[in-house]
Amino acid sequence: MDSSSTPLQDDYRNNFLNDTVCVTDVPMVPPVQTTERRSGLREVIEEVVRTAQAIQREEESVHEMIHDHTVDLVRAIRANAKLKEMKAYLSGLKFQLLRQSQ
Repeated sequence: MDSSSTPLQDDYRNNFLNDTVCVTDVPMVPPVQTTERRSGLREVIEEVVRTAQAIQREEESVHEMIHDHTVDLVRAIRANAKLKEMKAYLSGLKFQLLRQSQ
């Protein structure tokens, strides 16, 4: 660490480094057989496509709600929250896809 850092900065750096998770701390999943991996991969790809299409429809719906002043604000907020959940689900699917493709 450089000499210009304060004790508070040093504590922050130490706490940040201590809070990180090492790869060795995460339990490993046993490898999947090739045939199982390929069939599961296709299912995940299909789900990614379906989810991406649903997200696109939901984005259009939320966009219309936001610009329509007759729509109740609570309804638009809930639709936006649903959209964020769908995007998080899609991120999880993409992670699973990357993991299965290895």
